[in-house]
Amino acid sequence: MKLLFPCSIVVALLLGSCGGKHENTAKITEANNLMTSGDFEKGIAVLDGLGKEAPADTAVLHARVAGYMKYATFLMYESPLPPKQKYSTALKMYRSAVKLDPTNKVAKENIATIEGIYQQMGRPIPD
Repeated sequence: MKLLFPCSIVVALLLGSCGGKHENTAKITEANNLMTSGDFEKGIAVLDGLGKEAPADTAVLHARVAGYMKYATFLMYESPLPPKQKYSTALKMYRSAVKLDPTNKVAKENIATIEGIYQQMGRPIPD
């Protein structure tokens, strides 16, 4: 009987943590669906909220990096916005990706590209 009590605590803790993971997965899916439908800002907001709620969750971390990259790439290559508007936001998204994943070569290359565009235009590089 003494063994039953500690085991029930472990099971309760495991079940509690699984609920959080399931909730995170559902929110990641929600964010991905928002971005797929073109609502990148809402999708990023969902992912950033998750990052605050579960900073140690690697699935959330990977989803945030992927979300930033997806939005930035859309801005760079598909957005109908004028360069003045799209490059500054894309730069911010790529920088956010690198902040979370300093090894992200694609984001670093795209940061350098955008900064080069600003330099060629003789404009200050946005913060």
